[in-house]
Formats: sequence, structure tokens, C-alpha cells
Amino acid sequence: WHMGRIVHPYFLGGEPPVSASATTAPGHAHTPEGTKDYEAARPLRIDEMPRLIDDYGRAAENAKKAGFDGVQLHAANGYLIDQFLRDGSNLRDDDYGGSPQNRVRLMREVMERLIAVWGKERVSIRLSPNGDSQGVDDSNPAATFGEAARVLQDLGASFVELRQPGPEGTFGQTDVPQQDGVIRAIYTGPLVLNSDYSPEDAAADVASDRADAISFGRP
Repeated sequence: WHMGRIVHPYFLGGEPPVSASATTAPGHAHTPEGTKDYEAARPLRIDEMPRLIDDYGRAAENAKKAGFDGVQLHAANGYLIDQFLRDGSNLRDDDYGGSPQNRVRLMREVMERLIAVWGKERVSIRLSPNGDSQGVDDSNPAATFGEAARVLQDLGASFVELRQPGPEGTFGQTDVPQQDGVIRAIYTGPLVLNSDYSPEDAAADVASDRADAISFGRP
């Protein structure tokens, strides 16, 4: 998990946070000095990408040393990987920006590194493919996350988890259609859905084969 622009310079020795592009997250951060508005991020340079990927790899190695069963790449909720995936926050014109194929590149490279450490059967990913999340959104989620699904299918990710709020969401609301059908048609591994499920709705979506499992993070 890398927060990208969702961190205040207070925690970075006064340096700006990094992101796909020079953008500013909405809202504010909590610091020991009280709440502070987020500040503009600086774009990650191409020459910084290897170090970033190494950091993810080191985190995966540390998780293994600590005795975990596997790792999940947090590529959802408006954090760094999500900032690269979606065109509302990724304004780059290099190999990491522009087309969906370019915008999923960092996700792919990080997943490849995690798989090199753990093996594909112990590496999963979390995505939030529909609607705004901490100011991150996309103009064509089917194209963006369809491409992400193709990459994850090729890599053999152990499972894909989707956070998908709806119009009546209790932690974020959106009218943007849920994208699990798009992803399910491309990625054939286990699909886990998340967000505002009752036990009854969860059982129904597993029984209908819409999903293989439902995850719960809060009551």
C-alpha cells in the first residue's frame, strides 16, 4: 500500500507527496498538529520507478519474513496505484500515461515484483473500478479496468477484489455502473466483491456466480 498524494508533507520532512501527476487530493490529512489540507503532489519521474517497485518488493519480502500467508496489492480507494490507473488523476504523456495500456503499467510491474517474491497463487489485488474515490475517477472505467483485468488474467493473480459502492453507499456513493461484469468476462480467477453487502445479498451473489466470495470490512 502506497498512499501517493494522500499524505501530507508534514510526514515527509516538508517534501511534497508523489503521484502520477501534479494533482492535489481533496479534503485534509490528520497530523499531530491537527487537520491540514492536502498539498499538491509532484509527478514521479521515470528514473524513480525502479526504486518504487523495489519498495513494494521489500514490503512483500518483509511480509513473508513476518509469517503472513500472502499479500494483496492495494490498487483501490484513490491511493497511488489507483492514481496511475485512472485518467482523472493520471495526466502523464509518457509510458505510464495516456492509454489504458500505459496507465496499467505500474500496476503490472508491481504485481510482477510481488509474484516474484511470493508466487502468483499468493498475490491478490484490490481495485475500486466505479466512481470517485478520494478524488480519483475515470472517464471510461470499462476500458481502464478491462485492460487491468487482462493484465491480471495474464499474470494469474490469485484473486481480484473489487470495492464497488452504489447510489446508496454508506461510505461513498456513485451512480457509475459497477464493473464486475466487465472484469468477470476477462479475468477467470476468483472474484471477490465488497461494499455495503448484507448477508442475504452476499449469499445471493455467490449463489448466482456473480462472485466467488464477498469480503466485509465493517458491519
